[in-house]
Amino acid sequence: MLGKLKYSITRGNKEELKKKYLIKIIIISIVISLIMLLLIFNNTFSYLLSFKPNLSFINEDDLVVHTLDVGQGLCIVIEFPNDDIMMFDTGTESSWTTIEKYLDKIVLQEDKNLDYLVLSHTDTDHTGSALAVLQKYRPSVVYVPDISQTSYVNNVYLEFYDVLKSSDADIVQNYAGLKMIVGNTSVTWLAPNRDYYATSNDYSVAMLVQDGEWDILITADTGHNNGLNGRVDTEAEYISYASINNIDLDVDILYAGHHGSKYSTSAELLDITTPECIIVPVGENTYGHPSQEFYKRVIEYDESHNSNLYDNIYTSIENENVIISVPADDEYAIYTISDVNNYIFIEFYVLVIIINIPLIYLLLDSIFIYRKINQSTFK
Repeated sequence: MLGKLKYSITRGNKEELKKKYLIKIIIISIVISLIMLLLIFNNTFSYLLSFKPNLSFINEDDLVVHTLDVGQGLCIVIEFPNDDIMMFDTGTESSWTTIEKYLDKIVLQEDKNLDYLVLSHTDTDHTGSALAVLQKYRPSVVYVPDISQTSYVNNVYLEFYDVLKSSDADIVQNYAGLKMIVGNTSVTWLAPNRDYYATSNDYSVAMLVQDGEWDILITADTGHNNGLNGRVDTEAEYISYASINNIDLDVDILYAGHHGSKYSTSAELLDITTPECIIVPVGENTYGHPSQEFYKRVIEYDESHNSNLYDNIYTSIENENVIISVPADDEYAIYTISDVNNYIFIEFYVLVIIINIPLIYLLLDSIFIYRKINQSTFK
């Protein structure tokens, strides 16, 4: 109860009690004021205390590409400058809670929606959370592999595809030459280049994202392991397709194929793309990805091109979530943030309010008591 005095007020102690509570009022007021002043640094303290990741580097008009840490899998989210959002693959089933939190807390703010979903091929480490993404975020357009001639499609993908067919989404099959323009950004499919492949990985989409002067090549599970387990050299196929169609593959950022396996990201691909950095979308896994053969090729590329590409390799294992920010008229930048589950996603001012509630109560209580003491009279 506010204003309840623990002491009896007498002529002898009135002035002493007044002084005591006046000092208490002043001290509590100063403490509250100092805490309130910390709100000037709300964002800084939010980042320092890991309440939320520091995303201050992202400008409203940037092209932003998020590579989520989904372990041995792939999930990329592209924020276009016009606010359209695309997801490229959906990671594993077990990564759904991480993907959901990342989308809700980092990407889909200010009433944004997931507009496009691209599934590069049917493997579960790329489509495991596709059904959950479809049901919660309801993308308008879904790009899918052609499974009409295949017999190896897994049940996880088939369940997703059955729901997709009955949804309101437009369904488009992946093929080389497919192109979309989103604002000032162009997105071009360079693969797949055939109607039929013997293995699911070879159906993978290779996608070129171009925004102004900056180019990003996303390669999913394409590779150059021609003849191994029935696979073909899909890297050579999309390189050839680009050459025939006068598409420049001199890119700034290259996504390593097949999580950095030894049968991906060939020396030929590095020579043609001449990337400034490589993103390897792979977290902790039992396959040994990224492979030593992949790193060796990058080192050999550096030696022959007098470059430092090896020093600009980003993996989910070492960097967790990797964010590429491409301003309209400036250099792109690459940032990393830790696992979204490490953040509680509240603003620092919420903590300030929580701390101040009991202090404000004490302040009001002291004020009421001070007034009661001050107004007390004696016969």
